[in-house]
Amino acid sequence: MNFVNRTVATFSWAVSAAAVLSACGQSPQTLSNGAVSLDTAIVGGKDADGTEAFSKHVVGLYDAKVGAICTASILSETILVTAAHCVDSEASALRVVFGTDFNSKDIIVQPVDAYQISPIYAFRQGQEFNTGDIALVKFSGGLPAGYTPVHFLTDATKLTNNMDVTLAGFGASTVVQKPDPKTGQLVAEHENAGKLRFVTTSIKNAQFSKSEFLTESSKGKSACHGDSGGPAYVEIDGELVLTGVTSRTYGDEQDMCNVSAAYTSIPFYATWIVSTSKQLNALVPASKPATSTTVAHR
Repeated sequence: MNFVNRTVATFSWAVSAAAVLSACGQSPQTLSNGAVSLDTAIVGGKDADGTEAFSKHVVGLYDAKVGAICTASILSETILVTAAHCVDSEASALRVVFGTDFNSKDIIVQPVDAYQISPIYAFRQGQEFNTGDIALVKFSGGLPAGYTPVHFLTDATKLTNNMDVTLAGFGASTVVQKPDPKTGQLVAEHENAGKLRFVTTSIKNAQFSKSEFLTESSKGKSACHGDSGGPAYVEIDGELVLTGVTSRTYGDEQDMCNVSAAYTSIPFYATWIVSTSKQLNALVPASKPATSTTVAHR
């Protein structure tokens, strides 16, 4: 099943006043008050505090039209990479959120100018293999202090089965269904939504398809439904490099994020990333001078 059901939430800050909607997650657990709790964030991981090596490369991507949270990685001072299914709304409805907690007063929010999805996503989405679930996002405002572009892998042969891989995302910690005070109907409330979490697992199948690889989810460590668009990092020559984008679960009939997770391969799309980044920057010039307008890559 796809991670298409992104984490959805309302926040007190000015980015959105969208209504809370339901989201997909793990198997229900009944609470003492009769509500239902669903874990939809990084499974088996922990909250990031901003000091981690990867956290300076990761941002939240918020859709103010539907109130949905995704995750993205910084490729340059103007370009992010995320999942194609994270950019359903028009660019003007999207916001880039810098910080490890959406509910913090210290977050910085930047506007999105444009985006471009993979050319094959329109006719491959929903297929078993090679779904093209990747998109580039052009944003304005530059990078806040402490944030830098990530290097990304261009050689897929560097990926091997059982290799350690670190995953990150802004998925909700729990989803609790509570009665609406006006209607009495159960509605989903996403608690701790928008907190950056991470976990280290392993690559399960480095050659799953031409443009995707699988990560191991059966050992209690995985990305889950609220983590769409988030990064997968491997260590190459002592450096964490971006190698994948969170797409969907695979082989998970019970929808519990405990079998495999499919990641769109960054090396497969490396040429497309570089050329499309240039096109987006030419189409919508940066709102202020940037120290670098090229995509960092290996």
